[in-house]
Amino acid sequence: MIVIPISPEFVAQITSGLKVSTIRSGTRTYPLGPAVLRSRLHRIPVNITAIRHKSFSGLREDDALSDGFRSLADLLIALRRFYPSIGKDDAVTIIKFTRRDG
Repeated sequence: MIVIPISPEFVAQITSGLKVSTIRSGTRTYPLGPAVLRSRLHRIPVNITAIRHKSFSGLREDDALSDGFRSLADLLIALRRFYPSIGKDDAVTIIKFTRRDG
């Protein structure tokens, strides 16, 4: 089973359905299908529905909204917090998911 670590601060957004994607630095590959988003205290079963790659500077407002942020600026601030050395031309991976039971 694919396990994708998440920060505990995002659990409520995921469980409420506000956050339906997560972004990781680098070009990563994940198979579509069952996976688990895991924080220290929570395991959230999901289905990975799509994987997209783009540059950090290529992120747009719709990427921010699907990731549970109010704006692109908020998303970029958060990504820089998790990846302090990320540059505008660096690749990111957008992982789209839907929650599943159990």
